[in-house]
Amino acid sequence: MPPQGRVGRVSWRAATSVLLTASFLMLVVSGVVLFLAPPGRVANWGGWTALGLTKRDWVDLHLCSSALFVLASGVHVVLNFRCLVGYFRRWPSRWIAFRWDWAAALALAAFVFAGTRAGLWPFSAFLSWRETLRRGADAQETTVSDAAAARLRTRQPAAEGPAPGRQDEQRVGRHDTRTGGRAGAAPGWGRMTLRQYCEAQQMDLRQAQARLAAKGIRFAPDRTLREIAADNGYESPREIVALLGQRNN
Repeated sequence: MPPQGRVGRVSWRAATSVLLTASFLMLVVSGVVLFLAPPGRVANWGGWTALGLTKRDWVDLHLCSSALFVLASGVHVVLNFRCLVGYFRRWPSRWIAFRWDWAAALALAAFVFAGTRAGLWPFSAFLSWRETLRRGADAQETTVSDAAAARLRTRQPAAEGPAPGRQDEQRVGRHDTRTGGRAGAAPGWGRMTLRQYCEAQQMDLRQAQARLAAKGIRFAPDRTLREIAADNGYESPREIVALLGQRNN
């Protein structure tokens, strides 16, 4: 039996803790699914689903879970503010002072942020592992691109030019002789990592990273141009190539 006077009362600390845990679990599940999900073109055109939800559904769930987690975290900080401030005090004087425990935590967070931005190991290796897991979608993406090109060609009047469908093929990811391949081959630039693209274009990797950073692009040297484009809201890796500002003609 609950203590007298506690019936019907709400423990906000308990409710906030449960809310934090629930939103954290939703973030983890949706994050893992999106981490392993195929590129947007394959997921959207190929009818990909996980646990009955499309990739767009998982993105929406992840965003809403993130908002809920941030809200619950704010309430948790307010309810436990005195305890939080105590972590920055030195006992028994209770004055705010330097402590190795919170300094180490802040340093670790800063290292993760800076290491991810700079493409350092182990962050680059972790992102490369994700790329490896998703490579199985490449063959499907090529098939989807071919089907999309065929649909676009059927919509284009034959009198528009001597090579109907050529521009449409390039628009959906096929590459021509300028990319070092033959017409009708699988996508070229999109499969290259940033490092591989710079080597192929004889471009300095640091210069390329500086150009992308100046544009606010999130990247890692061992991620493909297609993934960099998708992570930053671009529809095609050719847009990343354009931002780099150099390619062979």
